[in-house]
Amino acid sequence: MASEPEPIPLQTLSRRGEHSTRTVSHTTSKDGDDINQDEPHEGLSLPPMDKGFAAWSFGVAGFVLETLVWGFGFTYGVFQEYFLHHRTFGDASEAEIGAVGTVALAIEYFEVFFINIVALHWPHRTRLMMWSSLGICCGSLVLANFATKLSHLILLQGILFGIGGGGLYAPVIIYLSEWFSVRRGLAAAIIFGGSGAGGACFSIAVNFMLSKLGFRWTLRIWAAFMLVFGAVALAFTRPRLPVVRPQYSDGSSLWA
Repeated sequence: MASEPEPIPLQTLSRRGEHSTRTVSHTTSKDGDDINQDEPHEGLSLPPMDKGFAAWSFGVAGFVLETLVWGFGFTYGVFQEYFLHHRTFGDASEAEIGAVGTVALAIEYFEVFFINIVALHWPHRTRLMMWSSLGICCGSLVLANFATKLSHLILLQGILFGIGGGGLYAPVIIYLSEWFSVRRGLAAAIIFGGSGAGGACFSIAVNFMLSKLGFRWTLRIWAAFMLVFGAVALAFTRPRLPVVRPQYSDGSSLWA
């Protein structure tokens, strides 16, 4: 027969990392094993919100990721002009060539909603997803430089880059609310400003590289650039709160 629930005080953490104490019911099974296998992390302190190196390094990292994903996406007009002027893909129309950038941005916008649902349900997989998405973005650009048909470019620089870009950027929105509260507006302005800054600066850089090196070497160089700066940014893109694996009713982890 199961024992009666016994109140046990546990030390918990407020959103700002301050310790408090609460009382929960601890239920044991007939065999004396804990039904809930999660153990309290006593003495665990969280980094502060709205201040400190951890919070603002996340803000800068979010700005970099925003710049890499959206800033590069907004530069496709430069690629489009180059393709039309040099007739890279033969008699392809302006609308057909423009479909590459449109598809990439559409997937990134559409994907954010679904990626955030996945990140909320499987938070312990979020960073792995971000690293994988960075690899997809860089790989798509490397492969796109071998494109000989417009359909290849739509598949690689359009669809594949869009999928990777959405997965790389979307979790930043979730982590933003963990790191900032009072100064969330300021932090959001810094992060979201990356799209405009990247679109302005990258357009000049891409135009220069296209005129000097051609689109194939431009994509290769940009893939390397994105890999280096994306990896550095991901090193500082971390959740503030401890990540808890979702549990089945029998205690087993989902996709452990």
